[in-house]
Amino acid sequence: MKLRARAQKRAKRSRKQITYFFPFNAVGLSPEKEINIGNLKIIHKDSIYAKVKEDDHYRFFIKSNEDIFNCLLHIPIPESSSNLSKHRAENVANFIYGVIRVFTTSYHYKADQIILLNHPFHKDTTHYIASSNDDYWIEGSYLFNEDLKEFWDLFEEDLKSDIGTVISKLANHASSINSKECLADRLIDAFYWFGEAAKDNNENSQIIKLVTAMERLVTLSDKDITNNFCNRIACTIAVYHGDLDRWKSDLSKIYDLRSNLVHGSRSLYKSYSLPLDFNPFQLAYRTILSTCILFDKAGLELSVNESKLRYIYAELIEIGKDDKYKQKKSP
Repeated sequence: MKLRARAQKRAKRSRKQITYFFPFNAVGLSPEKEINIGNLKIIHKDSIYAKVKEDDHYRFFIKSNEDIFNCLLHIPIPESSSNLSKHRAENVANFIYGVIRVFTTSYHYKADQIILLNHPFHKDTTHYIASSNDDYWIEGSYLFNEDLKEFWDLFEEDLKSDIGTVISKLANHASSINSKECLADRLIDAFYWFGEAAKDNNENSQIIKLVTAMERLVTLSDKDITNNFCNRIACTIAVYHGDLDRWKSDLSKIYDLRSNLVHGSRSLYKSYSLPLDFNPFQLAYRTILSTCILFDKAGLELSVNESKLRYIYAELIEIGKDDKYKQKKSP
């Protein structure tokens, strides 16, 4: 008993609450503005760096990167060990990055310049040199909008809406310590995978990650995985966007493509273009945001119970049979 008591005291001493500030390139966000997402927030870097002691670490880590990012992602983590705390904070940061990329996609913004410092850097332009018969030329393109100020205004407004309330709940859940899997965890993972796809430069690899994001929301221990995947997601989107048959068709195409990539009938490195007539990111963001509303109505803290989820989707599919959901609605 004494040994256990001592071990518990040591463990308790090693646990502490830590707030992390991850360097974040929030292009277009004005210095005086803060973006609050639940108990997390995006703040200007100067407010924190003024409090940091200038030493060799400061000069090496901060001075060398001061032109790369303008903000910090503020993430408070409840009491836990230092190693677990840091790992949890990194996962939360990637989740928030996924949230922001879902919303930039929904607003049709090119936003690859929005990065966390631990992500691969993207340049504002790309170029290459080519030659033929001793004739050399350079080609390139601009990848980004020049200013994303309007995006942050739109994002801030959305955070005040019903969908913003769900995002805040997810942010609070992501930073808390909860080992019991619930519906919120599936949504957080979906945002995470969307962010991973947004960082990936290979279109085919993006498909695998986007389908994984959507699968995380609807996959149960079913036998007919493909049909259930298409029906459940199509009905979820159609409730808010209509056009049920279109979503079923798009989902069937993207799932087949993913299967071909994963199971080997399509080569990842030999594939130069996507055989799709729609933007896969547009499909995935609608899936995630529509499911946010669906899961919030069911209860984000609801344990992942297959019978309950199967009932929710069965009911949704019945609703989707109504002709009004087959008609296209405004975006």
